[in-house]
Amino acid sequence: MRALGQRHVAIMLLLGFSSGLPFLLSVGTLGVWLTQAHVDIKTIGLMSLANFAYSFKFLWAPMVDNVPLPWLNRALGRRRAWMLVSQLAVIGALIALSQGDPLNGLDAMALAAILLAFGSATQDIAVDAWRIEVAPPEEQPLMAGITTLGYRLGLLAAGAGALFMATRPSWEVAYLIMAAAMLVGIVGTALAPRTAEPKGPVPGEETVGDALARSGLGEGGARVTQFLYRAVVAPFVDFFARHGLMTAVLILLLISLYSISDRVMGVLASPFYIRQGFTTDEIAIVSKTYGVWIGIVGALLGGVAAIRLGPKLTLIFGVLLGSASNLAFAWLTTRGHDMTAFVVAITFENALGGFSGTALIAFISSLTNVKFSGTQYALFSSFAALPGKFVGGGSGYILEAVGGYYGFFILTAAMGIPALILAIVVARLLPSAAPANKPPAPV
Repeated sequence: MRALGQRHVAIMLLLGFSSGLPFLLSVGTLGVWLTQAHVDIKTIGLMSLANFAYSFKFLWAPMVDNVPLPWLNRALGRRRAWMLVSQLAVIGALIALSQGDPLNGLDAMALAAILLAFGSATQDIAVDAWRIEVAPPEEQPLMAGITTLGYRLGLLAAGAGALFMATRPSWEVAYLIMAAAMLVGIVGTALAPRTAEPKGPVPGEETVGDALARSGLGEGGARVTQFLYRAVVAPFVDFFARHGLMTAVLILLLISLYSISDRVMGVLASPFYIRQGFTTDEIAIVSKTYGVWIGIVGALLGGVAAIRLGPKLTLIFGVLLGSASNLAFAWLTTRGHDMTAFVVAITFENALGGFSGTALIAFISSLTNVKFSGTQYALFSSFAALPGKFVGGGSGYILEAVGGYYGFFILTAAMGIPALILAIVVARLLPSAAPANKPPAPV
């Protein structure tokens, strides 16, 4: 907490808040709105597919890494320019959702949710790249903890805050206020130190340049091809070259399975609370307020563990604890409308989930080369979200297939077993999880 006195650490708190705010508004909180409007549970599950933008953001991350935005780039720098544009897109999508009608305009709300997820995912690319570039390697576990702290505060605003405002006065006003809350991120972008852009050739670029010079493509074609190599191909070449094919594939598989338990369960968590008989006020107080603060404690403990134990060992504990937290919800299904049991389940889920989230951020930050910080981090975080999005979209069907919520939560906990095995294997294969390069100094 003393580190918040450093400028870049304090600004990371603001940007973490801005990253966390949109997520629930396109999944969990939106799910409560749709449930109260009596939208079918299968449709709610399918609506979660709007968040596929988080899973595929590596596809346009090379553009965020390498393409300067006209006018804004000169004034703000590449990272901050992309932050600002994406934050404005999120604000526009939230305003559009505030005008939605779940019964008669669900298609329009789905389009707004897609725009919200796309803008939020783009913001994440720029913010994650800035975080890796602005702080030295030894501060990355600390920055991971502060990122999760800010992210959880954003979840608090989008969860408890939106649910309280949904009943006083309405969902429409709640989403408008959430759009205004995104100004926190814009302030963070304005205050953030400008990071120097990495220069010099990337692995394989000179070889490609020599080949293009003999190809007869012409100056224009060679320049475009070389840019595409540097932006799209080189980040992946670098990652596989540094770790070797087998280890790199296992790392990507581990990251892709790491959060699957939480992501599949999370789609139906809010509808589950409603069907257990909890009111929106009770959900807001216990899950979206108390739970977020407990999650913050877990996140900070995850940051301490990453510093003390190292990213690899912390990751093993993270996958184990994150998956086991779902068992608390299986127990809650047997208790009915029991507020004490609700508090206990939320305590386990959020404390362990906060620890797990920070462990993942610290680990994948340690794998990232600052020459490709936006693209590589987007690749890793996209792999972390992808399987959960595929399976989560059919979570309503899984619920029906297993015969209810009890079996559903047991199954989601068991989904973490392959990731635990992979975490142990990868920890043995990686001699060091340190970042590949020291970041350029902020300007």
